[in-house]
Amino acid sequence: MIHLKIEERLGPLPDWYGYDPDGFEYLLHTPNICAALFKIGDVFHAYANARAALVFSDQHDYGTLIDKDSKEPSAFVKSMFLQQALFGYNSCIDLSWQVAWLYYETQELDLLEPGEYEKSLNKCNLETLNGRLILAKDYKMKDYILQFTGSEAYQKIREPYNYFKHRGSFHIPGLGYNEKELPISINGEKLKCFYRRELIFEEWVENLVSFHDVFRNYFEGIINMVVPKYGENPVNMNRAFPNIKKIIEYKAIK
Repeated sequence: MIHLKIEERLGPLPDWYGYDPDGFEYLLHTPNICAALFKIGDVFHAYANARAALVFSDQHDYGTLIDKDSKEPSAFVKSMFLQQALFGYNSCIDLSWQVAWLYYETQELDLLEPGEYEKSLNKCNLETLNGRLILAKDYKMKDYILQFTGSEAYQKIREPYNYFKHRGSFHIPGLGYNEKELPISINGEKLKCFYRRELIFEEWVENLVSFHDVFRNYFEGIINMVVPKYGENPVNMNRAFPNIKKIIEYKAIK
């Protein structure tokens, strides 16, 4: 049986970075559309960073990062990269919700004013996003996102992330004591003690690699729902004139 390296299993990165709006698109689209396109770029960076951390976890020689005399010299560094990948992919989830949230944000130019974009994003979570999509009557996007959040791949990534946030750490195999019972008995009964959930390397790698593909397919669907379709003539100034007029009027009253 051939065992592929993690990087080979993940494949190349998607080209989501190309959606950042340029100068013409700020004239062509309303601010909410430009904000959603801009947020796609943030998803790309988070996805790329998570992928890099997952790839780095697959190394067998961490050089000066490890103590050569340690009993488990690479366990800590490997676990650090896996935990970083876990946080990165969960950031992708939250950021994907923000893309949909911004798509249905105000069309007014106020969204471009300092602090307004950040203020809007602070209100976004899965519950408020569902409410916004219901108000917008976009049940297709709402059901699509809920189907994703109900998937097994999502749960295998989200649950340990929430555990980590609230519990603070996992036990790394080979690094320290983590027994569930004390070596003491009273009337033949072992005394229980607190313990940490164990980070099982092989299980984490499989779950993260699987989620990498699942998220890519899911987010491609989100992109298809929010990115404007230009047709055969994307650079059409006639489409931009209404927004240009609106910008001139907005600046006149500021």
